[in-house]
Amino acid sequence: MSDIPFVNQLGDELERAAERALPRPQRQRRRRRLGLFALAGALLVSGSALAAGLLGGDVAKQATNAVACYDGAGEDFSRSVAVVPPEAGSASVSPVELCRRELALAGEPDRALVACGTEGSVAVIPGRRPSDCTAAGFAPLDRAYGSARERVAALEQRILALERSSDCIAPAELARRVQRLLERSGWIGWTANVNRGLGDGPCGSVSTLGGDGRRYLAGSLDADARRVFISRGVSRRTTDLLYSAERSLLAPLFAESGATCFSYGGLASRAREVFAANGLTVRVTRSSVPRGTALDDEDGRWSRYQDGCAVLAGGGPGDDLDTVVLELFVKE
Repeated sequence: MSDIPFVNQLGDELERAAERALPRPQRQRRRRRLGLFALAGALLVSGSALAAGLLGGDVAKQATNAVACYDGAGEDFSRSVAVVPPEAGSASVSPVELCRRELALAGEPDRALVACGTEGSVAVIPGRRPSDCTAAGFAPLDRAYGSARERVAALEQRILALERSSDCIAPAELARRVQRLLERSGWIGWTANVNRGLGDGPCGSVSTLGGDGRRYLAGSLDADARRVFISRGVSRRTTDLLYSAERSLLAPLFAESGATCFSYGGLASRAREVFAANGLTVRVTRSSVPRGTALDDEDGRWSRYQDGCAVLAGGGPGDDLDTVVLELFVKE
C-alpha cells in the first residue's frame, strides 16, 4: 500500500478494470469523454506478467499489463484516468502514444507526456522528464521496458498466428499447441491450461475481442501460476462477425435501427437477412428498456425507441457454431 493516494487509486482502477474484463454480449459505442474507458467485452490485464526468471519482476508485468493514462487534472492526477491494454503482438506503439490517442479521443489538448513505472504497471502523466514521474509519486519507467515489451509481443504474435490457422480449435488441442509454442519459445516453467470456468463452447481461444473490435491477450497470462489460459467459446468466424472491427455485422445493424423506424417483425426479418447472407441463423428475443434507464442517443436508437420503434439492443453467440441470439428493445 502506497502513501500516495493516486497510486493506490491506480491499483484500484486496474482491479476494477479486470473485474469488468469478461466480454459482454453487445458492443458499446465508445464515449468521447475523459474517464475510465471501458471496452465492451473489452479485456484488460490484471496481475499478468512473464516469469521473473525470463524478464524479471515489475518490468515483466509492465510489459504485459494495462497502461493508465492521466490527464493531470487536480493536484493528485486522480480525477480522470483511461486504462488501455498494449496492442497485442506489437511493441511499436509506446505507452505515451497509446495515451496520446485516448486523450485525443477525449478532446484533451495535445501536451507533453511521460511514461512512469508503478508496481506492475505503467502510468502516463503530463510531463517531459523522469523527474516529473518522481515528483508525481511514481518511479521512472524501467530502461528495460522496451526490450521486455518486444519479447512479450513476439509471444503474442505467435499465439495470434496459431489461432488464425483454424476457425475452431478444440480447447484441449489448442492447449497442447500453445504448450509446444511456449517450450519452443523458451518460456520455461509455463503451462497452457483450459480455464473451464471461463466461457462455454466447442472452440478454444487465448485472445479475446475488446470493445474496440481488436483482439487482446489481456488476462490470459498468469505470472503467479506461470500459465497461459485458454477460454472456451464459439468459432472465430462467428465471434468476428459479431464483434470484430473489420467484419462486425452488429455495428451496421445498431446504426440502421437508429436511422430507420422498424417494427419488431421488420427488424427481426432484417437481422435474419443480414446474418443469413453470412451463413448464420438468428434467434430473436424481445424486451423493453428497464424503467429509469436510457440508451445512449448518439446513434439515434433512444429517440427511435421513444417513438415506439424496435431497436437493436445487442447480440451474442447461440448454443452452436451457426446460431446467434439478438435482443430487440420494443417500448411496451
